[in-house]
Amino acid sequence: MFKSQIDKYTQDFKNAVDYAVSKGAQGAKLLFHHSAEDKIEFEAGIFKNGTAAERISFDITVLKNGRLGRVTGNRVSELKKLIDAALDLTADGSNAHFSNWPVPGTYADVQLFSAKAAALPVEQLIDACNVCCDSLRAYDPELYIEAKAGRRESETLLVTSTGICESEHESHWHLMPSVQKTEGTEMVNSWAYRSWNELDEKFSTDELIKEITFDLEHSKTAATLVSGKYPAILPPDLFQQFLLHPLQMGINGNNVIRAGSPLKEKLGQKILADSITVIDDPHVPFSPSSGKLDDDGIPTAPMTVIDKGVLKTFLYDYDTAFLAGVEPTGNAGCSFSNSIISPGSCPSEELIASVERGIYVQNMMGFGQGNIINGDFSANLALAFVIENGNIIGRIKDAMISGNSYDIFKDNVTLSSNLDWSGMAPYALAEGFHISSK
Repeated sequence: MFKSQIDKYTQDFKNAVDYAVSKGAQGAKLLFHHSAEDKIEFEAGIFKNGTAAERISFDITVLKNGRLGRVTGNRVSELKKLIDAALDLTADGSNAHFSNWPVPGTYADVQLFSAKAAALPVEQLIDACNVCCDSLRAYDPELYIEAKAGRRESETLLVTSTGICESEHESHWHLMPSVQKTEGTEMVNSWAYRSWNELDEKFSTDELIKEITFDLEHSKTAATLVSGKYPAILPPDLFQQFLLHPLQMGINGNNVIRAGSPLKEKLGQKILADSITVIDDPHVPFSPSSGKLDDDGIPTAPMTVIDKGVLKTFLYDYDTAFLAGVEPTGNAGCSFSNSIISPGSCPSEELIASVERGIYVQNMMGFGQGNIINGDFSANLALAFVIENGNIIGRIKDAMISGNSYDIFKDNVTLSSNLDWSGMAPYALAEGFHISSK
């Protein structure tokens, strides 16, 4: 059973940041992590092993003479020794653009912990893996099947010399079956994944199996596509990859300041299609990426990043905001928390049915080969299907996909009304993808 360590160590951590100040630091921050986790693995369709682990760790950052020193550890008895080491490291540390950490703010009540999820029995995880393996084996006895599952309970505590002392308590589970189908030199790989903090309808083996059998069923027939430009259907996770990877880099405040972002001068301008609205919402209940504060103690809040194609904001962590002369947005690492893409008005089945000839992209290899920050991409199609007259007719092999995300998503993008399992992204139909095939 998970036993909280926060009450046990809070005073030690407060004393530690005070000690740092007494030794000449302008300020200090300590971020404590404690977790207990169970993991289950199935290999070749049968139970392989189960592991359990409990860990504590903390990250210490001190500010002295305008420079930062950082260390990590897991022994509370060595806090003073570690702080002394961090203070020594400030001599060669990175420059800080702030004079101290923020004072305590007003934090939202974000739901991260579920007693039901925390009490998820290991036996239920094993049963879920067995169901996935048995069902996929029944679909095709020749499949090589793996499955992974786990549960975790964790807590974090942020303590600063400016008076912040805030904790978060989180439950978590994950479930992922995967298969490999081999016939001669031909191979199909497919997997499905779920990860959430509440034990609800998202914990569904039926949906995971359905996703994998969709891939297997449509891979039975080979299809070809002459090299050229085509419309593409992107399921939610691929749509996020094509759109949000370059967007995330473009709105990263650090990239904006250092002139590496192509979006630097485009705040308030239309950069994407009218159909695209993106919200960063760190308060989504039970999402693993939610939280009430970032790693420096800035309160988080939902923000509209793209409003009907118009760029509305960049993302700044505490240090980068000072460098830019703006208010921090509560985004550690200048990164998204939960990036939510608003849905469209028609079901994904209608999007597919509207394509005369095009492609359905399911998985890629090497997406990062292009200049992603500028939107350029080039990747091998690990798993993709040809659409003809509104129907998926078979798998395309030995093909590549390339283009520029900003160009492709600037106009004529149609989004589905149905969202992925997390409720954060729709299917997308867009034009202008270049397909190179043998």
